[in-house]
Amino acid sequence: QTSLEVLFDILDYHGSTFTIDFWVRIFNSILFPIFDQVRAEATEITTFVRDSDRSKEDAWLYQTCKNCLQHVIDLFSKFFKELRGLLPQLIDFVCGFIRRNHENLASMGVEVFSKMALAIAEEADEKELSLMFEGIRNVLLETEPSIQPLLASLEDESEAKGSSGEGARRRARSLTEGSGARKLANLKCKISVQILLAQSIGNIYTALKSKSATSSKLVLLSLLKDIVQKTKSINLDIEQRGSLIALQEKGEVEPSSRLPDPPLLELEKQSFHVFLGVLMNLAVDITDEAELGKVADSLVEVCIGELETFLEMSGKFGLDECNYRREILQHSLEALLELPEPLFKRNIIPLFTNLSELIKCEFVSSEILHITSKIFSSRILKFVQS
Repeated sequence: QTSLEVLFDILDYHGSTFTIDFWVRIFNSILFPIFDQVRAEATEITTFVRDSDRSKEDAWLYQTCKNCLQHVIDLFSKFFKELRGLLPQLIDFVCGFIRRNHENLASMGVEVFSKMALAIAEEADEKELSLMFEGIRNVLLETEPSIQPLLASLEDESEAKGSSGEGARRRARSLTEGSGARKLANLKCKISVQILLAQSIGNIYTALKSKSATSSKLVLLSLLKDIVQKTKSINLDIEQRGSLIALQEKGEVEPSSRLPDPPLLELEKQSFHVFLGVLMNLAVDITDEAELGKVADSLVEVCIGELETFLEMSGKFGLDECNYRREILQHSLEALLELPEPLFKRNIIPLFTNLSELIKCEFVSSEILHITSKIFSSRILKFVQS
């Protein structure tokens, strides 16, 4: 056994005899400081280690840190009744890893946060759940992917022309070295982290849906909705996407290392899938009529919104844009097929109008046509005949 494993074994075995004050001293004086060295080494590896050795050093750092952090969460979960006063501090501590511009440490932070939330879910009260949700909200804001800092490299290029000559100009427009490379890596890291956060929110919702209040579920829904809306907005910005494509070409980025077009498509797909699943579950589970009405309307609004987006993009930009949005549209149509009868009936006019237009679209796939025909035959036809 390593010295760290011995330490955690001792704390696990004797922890039931510790006072809360002693536990606070253990966390602040022993456990949290362990990770100060990890943070320092992460910076050192990123900054000073040769690229050829970085993956090996990175793997060692990640595994060491992950083992220690999981031990900390195991201790906290086991003695949660005694340690619940440390929850705000531990949330901030774990979220500190998620905020890091280091993909392995950030993904580890998401994994550990999810593990902590699931472990204490049954014992946590609504106030403590709110603290965890606020932690997720804050870290979502801090890891929000933005194309703009990367596009600022174009401005840096023009500014460099009057200063340091050709070398400065090349570094300014390159995404393979210097600040450009760091911005590109940072953006990729944030995209990966947000995908993991969306999946984590979905897992937390599943664990809590039978135990927590409707208000807590709606908070998780709003977190997912924010991810979807912001991501969709970036993916639909054709002008910005064109600038990004040009920047990566000028920046000499290898095709395999470039951000795709649209740049946040995978994030939008993943988050939309989780968001739609939670939304459909809430539409079935909520008993309060006022809240149910809001959720149901939101579900229809989202699905019809995707229908309208697909039709608009097909009219303006054709096949390529339709290909990008086909999977999201398919999920939306499947949700419409499962809508409760009263909700479907209440929205029959916009559904009929948009689905009729969808059938006429030359860029729809056979799968989409199949689902659309099922909606007409099994859901709409009965209203037409009655």
